[in-house]
Amino acid sequence: MKKFFIILVSSILLLFGTVGVNTNFYASASSKIKLTPEQEKQAEEIVDEWLRFERLTNKLNESEIERLFQVTGNDTQSDFKTSKFRTSKVVNDIVIANSKEEIDILNEQLIYVDKPELPEGTVSVVLQGDDNFVATTEAGEIIILPFGFWGGAWQVAKCAAHLTLVLLPTSAAFKAVKALGGIKKTAQLLVGAGNAKDFAIIAGGVAAEILGIQGIYDNCLQW
Repeated sequence: MKKFFIILVSSILLLFGTVGVNTNFYASASSKIKLTPEQEKQAEEIVDEWLRFERLTNKLNESEIERLFQVTGNDTQSDFKTSKFRTSKVVNDIVIANSKEEIDILNEQLIYVDKPELPEGTVSVVLQGDDNFVATTEAGEIIILPFGFWGGAWQVAKCAAHLTLVLLPTSAAFKAVKALGGIKKTAQLLVGAGNAKDFAIIAGGVAAEILGIQGIYDNCLQW
């Protein structure tokens, strides 16, 4: 049903133009969105968490990011039909954090969602081929992190996490977000619209590209 809805929205939005066209319309329409202080805070949190997520995953490719979602039960249902993760028989380890800055970012996110910080002295966090998240300490100790560690860390940031997929430079949605004025403006519009219909009206022809990522439909709009 959702796929049908998205296809329907896509067809209707052709009337509003295409990505990169008539950005003045988008700016004018988006200016009519008035957020409450609570909504402003929510939009800011989405942006802050997106920045943290992006800083940890910007070195990963599309299939590796998708695998992170699949391992935690948050499959993106994206259009990566030829994903190496889906077709390869060998699943490689994915390095999530291996610098002090990245460890600090991950700890910051864990604190934000009231989860225990990484073990003291952690120097790297890796998703292994067996789907375990493993921390290595400066003393050389190998610690398997609790089940649900990654999903729990980003439980309240599903919207932010899926926006990372939207902003892959190779995607049409990347251009859509740019046309709307960037990640902050897009987050404000998603929060302010509250549903796909209103977001489609506000965002015009670019909305279909953003709603085309299933996780945005599911996690960034309050039905």
